[in-house]
Amino acid sequence: MNTRLLYALLGVNLLFLPHLASATHVRGGEIIYRQDSLDPFTVHFEIIVYRDQNGIDLKDLTFYSGDTSAGILLGDDQVTVTTYPQAFLPDTDRWFYQYSHTYDKPGKYLAATVVQNRNRGVSNFGSGASDMYSFYVETQVDLTGPTPNTSPRFAMPLLTQIAGGFESTYALTAYDPDGDSLSYRLVLPRYFEENSVDGSLAKPLPNYFFTNSTAEGDTIWIEPVTGVLHVTNTLFGESTYAVEVSEWDTATKRRKGYVVRDFQLLIEDRPAVSNEPPRVKGPVTDWNAEFWVSPERPLEISIVAAATVGESATLFVDGEPLRLLGAAVEVEHESADTAWVTFRWTPPAGAARSQPYDVVFRKNEYKDLSTAVGTASDLVVRIHVDRATALDDRTARPFLKVYPNPTADVVRFELPDLTGATRFYLYNATGQLVYLRPLNHTPSFAVDLRTLPTGAYLYRVQTTSGQIWNGRLVRQ
Repeated sequence: MNTRLLYALLGVNLLFLPHLASATHVRGGEIIYRQDSLDPFTVHFEIIVYRDQNGIDLKDLTFYSGDTSAGILLGDDQVTVTTYPQAFLPDTDRWFYQYSHTYDKPGKYLAATVVQNRNRGVSNFGSGASDMYSFYVETQVDLTGPTPNTSPRFAMPLLTQIAGGFESTYALTAYDPDGDSLSYRLVLPRYFEENSVDGSLAKPLPNYFFTNSTAEGDTIWIEPVTGVLHVTNTLFGESTYAVEVSEWDTATKRRKGYVVRDFQLLIEDRPAVSNEPPRVKGPVTDWNAEFWVSPERPLEISIVAAATVGESATLFVDGEPLRLLGAAVEVEHESADTAWVTFRWTPPAGAARSQPYDVVFRKNEYKDLSTAVGTASDLVVRIHVDRATALDDRTARPFLKVYPNPTADVVRFELPDLTGATRFYLYNATGQLVYLRPLNHTPSFAVDLRTLPTGAYLYRVQTTSGQIWNGRLVRQ
């Protein structure tokens, strides 16, 4: 395996270009913000859009601050254009706008941006004319809290490729600089409708469909807690999706606001690629690995990525500990078919919080590193830094036993300790709560699924000690 390692800021490999007069079709984007630390009514926005280099001329981006119906045109003075790394996506630019706005009073405001048109050739909306519709995303700004707020930020770029016909795991994983809890759900992508009858800025894209409605065996669902998207898709080409990331105050459980990321997946016809994600080296082989560590205690996690026979691969690592808190990654071994890296982190004294830290390990497979675009599959490792609840500082927490899984009727849960369960939650593939059951501090229990439709579900088990188990469950 030809392995390259990149972590922290993927943007360091971007080539900076001047803002050219010729603009491009939009493939995805988002709005993130931070409230000024000195002036609580001033908000600093970052508007990020990705565009085809070969698109038609485009007008300036229009930004709506949410406190007035008038749009604000952002142009040359507010934008930096960079080339997206060719190894990720060819012929794509990243347009990064910065704009500050001062509001008159506290409140919640819906900030939005509109660009003239999306890119052409998208498979799952527009009936072949996807470039006839504008690009629209929104973010809810919260100026009601006692301290300055910052919106969630994403640890990985919003465009990637996956191999069609296999299940892929794609991490939309975000982090919140304020330590707020985050939740994820799929939403309908939208476009701007000028002078609409009901006065709303945006409407769902016409003729839009999720891939799980097109072919038997195709699925798409998102883990509501970790933001990992699971996709099995035989509809080759570009597909557009959108995810809403909500931030929650960990003390009051109040929903503060949200960010919508509009993004694309490129489904490649590569039957020789298995899309097997990286794995934690050792006894933990679940698609989500969780570790518990105390502040100022060293943590080491070994990750193995295996390439399909005849393929090469690159391994990318990113996440909040790498960006902000001094973590590092070291390549331990690489060969023709495997790569082994070690993630090392000693959380600082102030790193303890209720919200875990997520680190994304992305494996991209290539037939030819010099010419081909790779297909990706991700592993998310969750690290809990909490002095009170830390278990063995260097090992993963034992896993909850769930069997049989898949199941056609009844599934049984057994906790690995005697703390007992207090509440059971079950979410469907879109993140909606479909089943809730209080439990009487029991170390084992059964759930009858016969009244639920077949498909994938996410469970959450809460224990008497406040610890939470999350996992995947399939109803046949």
